Amino acid sequence: MQALEEQLKLTKIEALEQRARAEVAETWLKIKNRKIVFMEEQEQEMPPTPTKPVETWDTVTIVSPVRRVSAPSPVERRTSLPSVERRTSLQTVERRTSLPSPVERRTSKIKLPDSPSPKRVSLARQCWPVVQVEADSIEVVEPSVVKAVQGYEELILSRKENPLWTKELLCEHAVHLGVETFSKKKEQLLEDMRAALENGAVVSNPIYILRLYEKRLADVSLSDVNKETIEEHCKYYGIVTDGKRKNKLWDELREVIRRRA
Repeated sequence: MQALEEQLKLTKIEALEQRARAEVAETWLKIKNRKIVFMEEQEQEMPPTPTKPVETWDTVTIVSPVRRVSAPSPVERRTSLPSVERRTSLQTVERRTSLPSPVERRTSKIKLPDSPSPKRVSLARQCWPVVQVEADSIEVVEPSVVKAVQGYEELILSRKENPLWTKELLCEHAVHLGVETFSKKKEQLLEDMRAALENGAVVSNPIYILRLYEKRLADVSLSDVNKETIEEHCKYYGIVTDGKRKNKLWDELREVIRRRA
């Protein structure tokens, strides 16, 4: 039993460490993805770099060497307007050389992946490795063990002092009920456990808690446990309880526990 308890404690510590590492890795991935999206948006929304002016046939005046054109008078310069052909040609060139809008560039560059990239999948597997569990190591929790633990929890709800309650037993029971145990005295811990039980809390590992109570039964007397609790504990081991007195059930239960040890 001591080796099993030490193994369970080490398993809890390792699970907490894996959970902490997983949370750190998940936070790091979220920050990295946000940075990637931010950089892509900044790169797409940046204005195009100015290019050097290129002389085209619209901007270069071709002077014929054979035909001489007389210079227009000052009056003609003031009243002359650009021809319609030049306007339409400039408009057509602008339409042809117009750049795509930021929305078009964004939709053309960003493609939704059909499946996650191999790099991200491998990183996720490193952060959350798959734990292989053998079928023989899986232990099914039966309703009888839950009822047996609830019988001992009725003693806690009765608000009576009981020699069963050692510091180790109460702390382990509270942890599996989801109750914080750090720097709490016995009275405060019992009050928090009662509140959790009244709100419907159920222990996460009832078999382990029942083993702790079985270990403690060797040090207490018959009067410390009521008959209903003993009956529920006997039903877990298949002991017939009909028509039997409390002391008879107590002896049979302790004998079964002694043989298991």
